[in-house]
Amino acid sequence: MAYVFQAFLRLCMRGLMRLGGKTLVIEHVERAQNLKGPFLIVSNHRHAMDAFHIGMALPYTHEIFPIHFLATRQFKTRPLAILTMLGIVPLVYKLGGVITITRKIGIEKSLAGALAALKSGGTIIMFPEGTRNMGAGELLPIRDGASYLATMSGVPVLPLFITYTENTARIMFGNMFYLTDPDYKKGTLVVRENLLSLAREMEIPKTSVAPEPVLAYK
Repeated sequence: MAYVFQAFLRLCMRGLMRLGGKTLVIEHVERAQNLKGPFLIVSNHRHAMDAFHIGMALPYTHEIFPIHFLATRQFKTRPLAILTMLGIVPLVYKLGGVITITRKIGIEKSLAGALAALKSGGTIIMFPEGTRNMGAGELLPIRDGASYLATMSGVPVLPLFITYTENTARIMFGNMFYLTDPDYKKGTLVVRENLLSLAREMEIPKTSVAPEPVLAYK
């Protein structure tokens, strides 16, 4: 069900972006070829639409999709709280393959569902900053959740970095890596460095030998 629902969302997003004159540009798409789950996607978090753009940038295959997203049902805003009480949010979560997390109960309990999904062959997107970065800095402090999942499941990590201009979302894929140290807190530093490396790479002027970015749609 989630596979079909996510395909429908991709079509809707593509249409809305075209109507709005928006563009999605993907760099180093070759790093995201021949992917097969399970693996963990980690990204910086700049916009409410980040997850949708990432989903559109990935090849839509049964080896990757449906992708699982992590979200909470503990909303601070009244409209979302009401929609949750009415059962609308849980329904969307179920259709979209969302794995719910509960904050402040410990990392093992909070991420038990996500860890089970990875061990079952699933693909998960995580934003290790934990919230959207609304400032000018490259990254907020990185939390331990992503490194915990990668370390405990043994799956590879696919890093990517996303930036926005007025009409363009730009995504750069990094190279997959594994976290081999059993101390997941050390892995958090590795995750951060990989994301920062991509941020720096996006700022480097392109040379003639660099792969041409892929214009996903316009």
